[in-house]
Amino acid sequence: MANSDIECRKGEGPEMGVIVMTMDSSDLHAPPPPPPRVEKRERGLYDKCSYTTLDRGWVLGINNISDQGNRDPRYFFSLKTDRARKVTTITDHHSYLPNQWVHLAITYDGRLMKMYVNGAQVAASREQVGSIFSPLSLKCKILMLGGNALNQNYRGYVEHFSLWRTVRSQKEILMDMTLVAHEVDVPLPQLVFQETLLNVKSNWSPMKDSPRLPLTEFTSHSGYLLDTSLEPPLCGQMVCDNVEVITSYNQIPTFRHRKVVRYRVVNIYDDRHRNPTISQQQIEFQHRQLNEAFGPYNISWEIEVLEINDSSLRDRLILANCEISKIGDESCDPECNHTLTGFDGGDCRHVRQLSFNKKKQNGVCDMDCNSEKYNFDGGDCCNPDITDVTKTCFDPDSPNRAYLDVKELKNRLNLNGSTHLNIFFANSSEEELAGMATFPWDKEALVHLGGIVLNPSFYGIAGHTHTMIHEVGHSLGLYHVFKGVSEVFSCSDPCMETEPSFETGDLCHDTNPTPTHKVCADPPANSNMCGFHNFQNTPFNNFMSYADDDCTNSFTPNQVARMHCYLDLVYQSWQHIKKPAPIAITPQIVDRTEASVTLEWFPPIDRHFFESDLKDGTSYHYWVSVVSEQKESEPSPTLSYTHGKGYCGDGIIQKDLGEECDDMNKVNRDGCSLFCRRELSFNCVDEPSRCYFHDGDGVCEEFEQATSITDCGIYTPKGFLDQWASNVSVSHYNEKCPATVVAGQPAANQ
Repeated sequence: MANSDIECRKGEGPEMGVIVMTMDSSDLHAPPPPPPRVEKRERGLYDKCSYTTLDRGWVLGINNISDQGNRDPRYFFSLKTDRARKVTTITDHHSYLPNQWVHLAITYDGRLMKMYVNGAQVAASREQVGSIFSPLSLKCKILMLGGNALNQNYRGYVEHFSLWRTVRSQKEILMDMTLVAHEVDVPLPQLVFQETLLNVKSNWSPMKDSPRLPLTEFTSHSGYLLDTSLEPPLCGQMVCDNVEVITSYNQIPTFRHRKVVRYRVVNIYDDRHRNPTISQQQIEFQHRQLNEAFGPYNISWEIEVLEINDSSLRDRLILANCEISKIGDESCDPECNHTLTGFDGGDCRHVRQLSFNKKKQNGVCDMDCNSEKYNFDGGDCCNPDITDVTKTCFDPDSPNRAYLDVKELKNRLNLNGSTHLNIFFANSSEEELAGMATFPWDKEALVHLGGIVLNPSFYGIAGHTHTMIHEVGHSLGLYHVFKGVSEVFSCSDPCMETEPSFETGDLCHDTNPTPTHKVCADPPANSNMCGFHNFQNTPFNNFMSYADDDCTNSFTPNQVARMHCYLDLVYQSWQHIKKPAPIAITPQIVDRTEASVTLEWFPPIDRHFFESDLKDGTSYHYWVSVVSEQKESEPSPTLSYTHGKGYCGDGIIQKDLGEECDDMNKVNRDGCSLFCRRELSFNCVDEPSRCYFHDGDGVCEEFEQATSITDCGIYTPKGFLDQWASNVSVSHYNEKCPATVVAGQPAANQ
């Protein structure tokens, strides 16, 4: 059911209870991208008799909580009892995922509000007290599904709706999820009503502003709630950063089969086909070095050289990292400080006071006046009839200026970025900048604005050929090996790398943490970075370090796995053989009976497989391949399953299988991941696991005393005493910042 408002009028309503819904938060008819604008999408029970307020009752919906307007949309549950002065709203701990089915439940027992997402308790509040409705207003209530009293409507699907007169426990809610997945309706006396929404006309009527009832559609939803989102870790960007995916690429050699990748070198000549940016010898030498570096890792490169005769490009300086708008902005920008920019339009040099009027527009380019301060000699230095503008035109607003930035170059060339990795050349005022690359997660990766930009002085020159190898590594998804130490914002940065990890730093488990270091050895012992004094066995000989060519010589297996993953999932169009990308995760068991098993798997295909007549104690092996246009992908990792034994999703924690929890579903973000691992800030108890978001729930539990300031206050380690000021005197009094704020024990929210 979708895309309208409907109402259900009831003469009486429960004072306290639970609502359970199964819904798909997706737009109709098309998979939605992240919406440009997020509005409230709700359903709730309202007081239709009140003419002073519209917020009495409860609401379950989606709304953004960010101060930045339309970002961070989350599920929320708001409640205002008849006796309350204000509304209480609790929200999910995470943004909702569009195009995903979700099971939502909310409860209120007269003292405690709770919200559950896919069976996990994600929020709670004790602000509201007592019955939701007074006895006098019970008959004034209207239940709305698909929108709210303000005519803000929901776009998506609702599959199942239940309203209870008693509070359901978390254990019961988990059982309700299982029954919904198996399409089992169990009539219970506690139910006010249970609605599958197959016959909307029988119980619901459209709101007065809605011309008709919403549509009923039969979807292909299987009911087992397999989470196929495969999210990257906190410090990652795309699916290839997902730990399970990249582990498969590490462990399965066939995923790293030989790939031939196309790249295009853009060599610009003058109009007479003279004065090339780079020589043929440079091109040939660099190509050999590139294949020698990547060949051992089953990646080889096929070159195309594009020769362009264009003096207007060749005679101009191409700036690698200077924004044209910064030239002549009265601030010296080192990246724009070049002779052919007039030393940043004069900002980076001392300009003598001159009698400008005597030389203004005198038909001569006077270089002393050729700066922003003197309006670039009144335009004389950008007049091609007066001077050689390729050497004298520094005015950033002139079409004849002597320089272009890289974006302007790419726009003029307009080369297809979906068939080749394009290699451009540009200069830099900073000799340190040898190249720049577009990462695979950048929006420009496959269009004309993507590719690699190299300094021609470092291309195909002995001792500098690893510069291009380094930049190609970036294009294929590799970070610097020192990212987790030298490229973090602070010592508390969550991506700070203290040990090799798939989830922090450069996202490679086989590159030890290291600071930026250009010498072919470990950094000296006095390199103090956030308390770490010694960095040993550092990857200084890695192509993604900053060491010289005579030192760097290899990629690690984890780096190779990342490059192959991105070649499969992002850059298939750069290869001649367009073999379907493999499914990188094993098929998942989503249901089992005494004689059968049901499997589901991950994109790019999303069907399920049911096999019956299985025998106890017999081992079975399952894998999935993708066939497209008579080409078959490599088989997925194999699921080995012995019928009758445990598996992730059966509700029993098998520690010998590495399980930390088991909540009987295959969903992430509910405390227990689809691979049965406990998620951050959740605690899980019992079997099947009942998970709850503990950080900020108002209860200080023993395991969070040292970590949760919100629930437990400031932690004092054993053997230590806290001290704080009892009285504070200041020399200057400020009402907005009184001295009392630093007196006494700090509050938990400070």
